[in-house]
Amino acid sequence: MKVFGIDVSKHNGRIDWQKAAAAGVKFAMIRAGYGSSIANKDQYADYNFKNAAAAGIETGAYWFSYALSEEGARREAQNLMEVVSPYRLTYPLCFDYEYDSIRYAISQNSPVGPDIATAYANAFLTELENNKFYAMNYSNRYFLEEYFDMNVLKKFDLWYALWGNTLDRSDAGIWQFSATGRVDGISGDVDLDYAFRDYPEIMRKNGLNGFTKPTVHWAQGAYDYLHGKYGFTLYDPNFSRIVTMGEVIEILARLNGYVPEPNQPDWAERAYRYLHEKTGFTLYNTDLSRVLTMGELLEILARLDGYVPVPNQPDWAENAYQYLHGKTGFVLYDKNYAREVTMGEFISILARLDGYQPEQKINETFARS
Repeated sequence: MKVFGIDVSKHNGRIDWQKAAAAGVKFAMIRAGYGSSIANKDQYADYNFKNAAAAGIETGAYWFSYALSEEGARREAQNLMEVVSPYRLTYPLCFDYEYDSIRYAISQNSPVGPDIATAYANAFLTELENNKFYAMNYSNRYFLEEYFDMNVLKKFDLWYALWGNTLDRSDAGIWQFSATGRVDGISGDVDLDYAFRDYPEIMRKNGLNGFTKPTVHWAQGAYDYLHGKYGFTLYDPNFSRIVTMGEVIEILARLNGYVPEPNQPDWAERAYRYLHEKTGFTLYNTDLSRVLTMGELLEILARLDGYVPVPNQPDWAENAYQYLHGKTGFVLYDKNYAREVTMGEFISILARLDGYQPEQKINETFARS
């Protein structure tokens, strides 16, 4: 993807954001301020955030750094977060450290080399991430070669400045390709950018920049596994509902190659006949509308895998479970065989028997794709 945008500050004056939107601007990186004090908030920051959003333009923000220490860099990040706190930004928050930052450090008898500049960037950006903001580093080719250690900073997105028609690296999330662009609604030159990632989706999906992360059902990963491996699709992905015998048989048949005809009143019977003819599987009770117990489910899955039950055993469900456990290592979390089975439990068991390993911990690494 390639999304057209701009980056602006007070130097661009009072922007007509409606005209900019009509001219094709989809996002804007807006300067929130500079330096160590919140008093250095950009005089057009609030105007730009409010009116860009009102025009339907997605927004991110940057802070021009004059940090003289890692603690100073963290304070600047806190300033940035304070300025943007009234807004819901769908693009990254960015650390902007440039030639004037170096000149200021030298004037304060605080020379900057690669280790120091990298430490400042890392402190600033980590402070953002620790507060659930999506962090990005602005830089150009010279600074990446002389001041920033990308082995340290590669964990953050890159906003890369290279003016011209050709981008010379593949890791840029945003490319600033011109400093002399012209856009309707803005007087004079303006910086032009392309974004290569769907940042609004990343923010919403991962609960960043003030968004609330969507609640994902614990069975979703198992369903995604089956869908990705077999193309299997649930007609009703409500994982909390109780499943019937007919639903289970139809799903098992489809995973064995059955292609149902839509809108057939005897859909469950058709699926059962297919499964019976293909595998020899026979139901002891052919009432396909009844709800399923966990014991019945385990016995069905075991028999489809080759298990031959001994008739009239009072521990028939435990025997089926022990077969599956011994053959695949499958473990049942709750061995109450008489309980009804939810769709989520069923899908999870199918996936785990197929090799799916559910995550034990939530991976909180921010999505960068």
